[in-house]
Amino acid sequence: MDQLVTFSVVWAFAALCRQFTALAPPGPGLFVQLVVVACALSVLEKPYRTRRLFYLSGAELLAAAADLPWHLEATVLAVAVNATVLIAAVLYSHRDQPGDELTTSARRRALGEALRRPLTLIMCAAAVATVFPKLNPAYFDLHESCANAPLDGVRRYLPIPDVPVLQALSVYGTVAAECLVPVLVVVRRTRFIGMGLGLLVYGALGLAPALGAYAWAATYAGVFAGQMSPAVAVDAAETAREAARRVRSPGMAPVLAGLVLVGLGGAYVLRGAFGVFVAWYPFFVVGYALFGWTLFDLWRRGLSDHRRRPAAPRRWPLWLPAGLVLVHVALPHLGVKTVGTFCRYSNLRTDPVAPNHWLVSPHDVLGLHRDAVRVLGTNIDALEPVQTSGARLPRVELRRRFNAARPPHGGFVHFEDAAGSHRATLDQRPVAALPPLSWWESAGVLFAPYPDGPGTRCPR
Repeated sequence: MDQLVTFSVVWAFAALCRQFTALAPPGPGLFVQLVVVACALSVLEKPYRTRRLFYLSGAELLAAAADLPWHLEATVLAVAVNATVLIAAVLYSHRDQPGDELTTSARRRALGEALRRPLTLIMCAAAVATVFPKLNPAYFDLHESCANAPLDGVRRYLPIPDVPVLQALSVYGTVAAECLVPVLVVVRRTRFIGMGLGLLVYGALGLAPALGAYAWAATYAGVFAGQMSPAVAVDAAETAREAARRVRSPGMAPVLAGLVLVGLGGAYVLRGAFGVFVAWYPFFVVGYALFGWTLFDLWRRGLSDHRRRPAAPRRWPLWLPAGLVLVHVALPHLGVKTVGTFCRYSNLRTDPVAPNHWLVSPHDVLGLHRDAVRVLGTNIDALEPVQTSGARLPRVELRRRFNAARPPHGGFVHFEDAAGSHRATLDQRPVAALPPLSWWESAGVLFAPYPDGPGTRCPR
């Protein structure tokens, strides 16, 4: 058991969480997802087989390519990590020779150590990506802030009072934790404290059934696991094994059976892709709690990660994937994309109607916001919320939703732009006013509706 094995196990579990989250449309497709699931299960079966981790990373990159444009921030983070793994595979490629266990073991340790610093950089980039969009007055308004959306979701299941103290804790505590976690993890003496705080904060989002954000929480757990030292990774593996033995004990059988029944019951009631999503939820709870207990036990026993280790050779290609995360921070301000850009609960607006970021003014480099429309009437499911809210939508996003619609009895959309009102029906496609998207628009452009005036809208 070594550092790379610990990372492989946690990352395979995170891959399963991401694929079950992606079952809800849009997604990469069932066949691609089954390939990723098979690769993840093979890693869990024999995590010491390094090539299986490489196959899993390659399969996830293919699934991400099939899922463009990315709707989830967890996908962006996973692409950066998987790209780092494959780059390391190329830089540290070798052929396993029979009987050459010492050399193979040494190279595995070198590979695990080579991944640690790039994963730290990706974690820091993700922290910048989540905090930077929140630098706007709407987020720090306790009554308007989208930081209350997770709290409202939890209130569906727990009697939590709606008091200003909890709202302030949700708003300011989230920003403080997102800034503090990477600092604590980077400092060797406080690494376990930072990981524990990160698991607590992101686990709260992942464990809230109303949000279903466990893919993000599990992905962060994988990034944390990749930053453990070899010695601590061995202790973590032994702790996890002991906890797993207790989970498999006869006394835990009723609890596990109850979790399975809850998952299957939710799947039966909800049916469809979201039903499978709910069925996986109890297993996420068990796996996430297991990882959290492992970190707590290491901290309780006084094991530290502050011993200085020899640095792995700094090979610049390993640092490139972190730039993908930072690029997604800039996309909303460039008028290219507002979905899957780490600003889901940030109250950020970069549209020309009411931009609100304190530091950066939006630049509509492609002119996509200049051609926004209002939906006046429709029977297309993807456009009905836009009509009900009276929000504006860039025409390119209207084109996406219109041309992707498949209503059983035909569909129409009545919309208004600067030139007047128009009506388009699905039976007359292609429509001159709403042509199909080009390949680059389909793969890289994705917008959420925005209010036709001041204020912000929070995802629910």
